[in-house]
Amino acid sequence: MALLVNTLQGGGAERVAVSLLESLSPGEETPLSLVLLENKATLEVPRGTPVFSLSASLRGDPHKLASLLLGAWRLRRLVREQGFTLVLSSLERANFVNVIARLLGSPHRTVVSEHTNPRENYRGRSLRNLAARQLVRFLYRRADAVIAVSEGVKKSLVDDFAVPGNLISVIHDPLDLDRIDRLAREDPKFAWFEEDVPIIVTTGRLEEPKGQAHLLRAFAVVRGKRPCRLVIVGEGSLRPDLERLAHSLAIESDVALIGWQDNPYQYMARSTVFAFPSLWEGFSVALAEALACGLPAVSFDCESGPQEILQEGRYGVLVPVGDEARLAEEILRLLNDPVRRQELSSRARERARDFALPIIALAYRTVLKGGARHRFASPRASQSTQGPQDSAGHNPSRDHS
Repeated sequence: MALLVNTLQGGGAERVAVSLLESLSPGEETPLSLVLLENKATLEVPRGTPVFSLSASLRGDPHKLASLLLGAWRLRRLVREQGFTLVLSSLERANFVNVIARLLGSPHRTVVSEHTNPRENYRGRSLRNLAARQLVRFLYRRADAVIAVSEGVKKSLVDDFAVPGNLISVIHDPLDLDRIDRLAREDPKFAWFEEDVPIIVTTGRLEEPKGQAHLLRAFAVVRGKRPCRLVIVGEGSLRPDLERLAHSLAIESDVALIGWQDNPYQYMARSTVFAFPSLWEGFSVALAEALACGLPAVSFDCESGPQEILQEGRYGVLVPVGDEARLAEEILRLLNDPVRRQELSSRARERARDFALPIIALAYRTVLKGGARHRFASPRASQSTQGPQDSAGHNPSRDHS
């Protein structure tokens, strides 16, 4: 079996892929292979994992047919050379290549996993988005199985792209709780965490869907009412715009854009509140990871992901998408209420256990073996068996008050 992804450059879906590599391997003698569309990687893979690359770089628009056909033809050849009987792919471009390779005569079983909300991801009227929408509609229904990371993603695939519902299983993204716990204990060596000032943290690519501009404006309101700081973990094309916005709001001295980090958990575990201003999501690994670090969370209630993770507010605070005043109000309320923070922190760790890697890996194995397609979402949501207990000793969020 092989796992096909675009690259391993640090996004949520890529971190999920790394987590699944070891968990889904049949054994040391037959490890799960990793196939990259492009030979670009910053994340480490489990030792002994065979890694193949279809190209140094598939040039041009990622949805141009020539690029996809080239990748699919090379995947077809690799499948025959390596004897893969199944290829699990993640994210649209890899999914397109996976199914096209099958249509070109590759003998492998095809399972695609959708980690974004395609309705929102391709909502613009550009030629690229039009092509992507048509490819999702045409190709996904031709896969042997489709995995959606949330009920919202499944609904979009069924309602907007006519993918048969009985082809789709909902499996939430996994959390490697032991690894998160271990990395959360590391010292970030950041002076702010040694001072008695509450810290709001967020993680995500600095791109439009992640909504950091909304958070900066909300933070300016909060900062005007009490001392606090904001740490933004992530990198992207909007960094200059966000830096200019922070300067125009006169909050730059209390905002740190620290870039992409191999270990974001050391910052999460020592912060006071996790703010999640995403405008749209598939599942939101970052929000689930924040819960695993024991962070009380305030999130925009975007179409898919946060509401399922936070269970309509039981495990965190949900505010309407784009409502910066409410976002500021709820952040300020948590900063001023240590009892409420502690209550949400305890609930956060409880909720994170529902996404434990062994539970999610078992659901994947069932689908990959051709088992019945149904909902494999978190045990608490589906009223099925509870997952294993969390590792003892998660770092409590630092109680700045």
